[in-house]
Formats: sequence, structure tokens, C-alpha cells
Amino acid sequence: MEEKQDTEQRIINTAKRLFIEKGFDETSMSDVAREVGLNRPALHYYFRTKDKLFEAVFSLILNTFVPKLREIIMQPAPVSQRIEKIVNLYFGVLRQNPCLPLFLVREMQRKPDHLVSTVQHLDTSGYIDILKQTMLKEMDEGHMKKIPLEHVFYSFYGLMAIPFLTQPFVEVYTGKKIDEVQLDLWRQHVIDNLCNLLCTDKDAERTENNKKEQ
Repeated sequence: MEEKQDTEQRIINTAKRLFIEKGFDETSMSDVAREVGLNRPALHYYFRTKDKLFEAVFSLILNTFVPKLREIIMQPAPVSQRIEKIVNLYFGVLRQNPCLPLFLVREMQRKPDHLVSTVQHLDTSGYIDILKQTMLKEMDEGHMKKIPLEHVFYSFYGLMAIPFLTQPFVEVYTGKKIDEVQLDLWRQHVIDNLCNLLCTDKDAERTENNKKEQ
């Protein structure tokens, strides 16, 4: 049983790397089998279709941050503090998987209904509903500015993803490799912009009071 679980995990990790590097369409089951050291029938014993394997990979990606994200969202802390924690969490994931934004953009363009159905099948829609309802509640209570939720989505994911999506071009254009210092500066830029977009004076006052109490 332990050997089976180890092989299954190696398959998922290998598929994750290939899906992120090459995209879903350009990655075949034969590619995954060859990288893992299995033949096609042996791979099909674990995952009968590429869609099933994609679902397992996407579940692995989501589980790296969704539980922590839900915990942050539900904290009774000022919006600005939760924004900082969420940005730090996402940046940690993207630093470990710099090709992930490109993978997600490809999937959104390739077959958005496939990505949505995968998310729904993994019951991640429950987390999305919690996030949506929490934000609407914060807006109604005056802790957060009333902004269309799609604008929040565009701002958050646009700011988060752009340095990773454009990194190869920027490095060629400037002749300099983007380092951790630059990414940290951008991370703080993301936090500042999201706080300016979402935080009210009431939240800023609450944050300042919390600092004085500490």
C-alpha cells in the first residue's frame, strides 16, 4: 500500500511539473509515464484518463494554500492585516512554482469550463463562496470599500501574476535577472495597492489601534 501511494504521488508530482511547463494539451499520458518510469497500462492503473490526472494535480496545487487562505479570511483582524497575510501566502506559492500563473492563464484560455468544472468537483466552490460572502459582509459593515468583486479579482491576480508571467522578457530586456529583493519590493507594492483599493479609514484606524495595543 505504501509503495502504491508513493508511486501515485510521483505520478502527480511529475504531471504537475509537465502540465505547468508544457500545458495540458501538450502533455501526453505517455510523457508522464516515461518521466515516472512506467508504461502506459501501469499509468492507467493509477489514473485512467488525463482529466483525472489533471484533477489530482489541481487538487495538489489548491491544497498548498486554500486551507491556510480560509483560515486567514475568517480571522477577526483588520482587512489590511489579512491582505498582507494573503499576499504573503500567494507569493510563497508562486516563488516555489513560478510557472504556475502561465499554466492557469493557458487553462483559462484553452477551456475555461474545464477549469471551472474541476474547481467545482473539488468542492473549492465552498471556499469561493466563503470568500465572497466575507468580503460582502466587510463592505456592508464599512470595514472595506464597496468595490465590484470582479475588480478585486482583476487587481489581486493581475498584480500577483505579472512579475512571474513577464519575468523571462524583463530579464532579456534589462539584461538583469529578477532576484528576491526585487520580488520582495513588488510584494510590498501589491500589498500597498490592495490596501489603497479596499481599506477604509475605519480599517486604518483599527489597524493603528491594534499596533498601539501590542
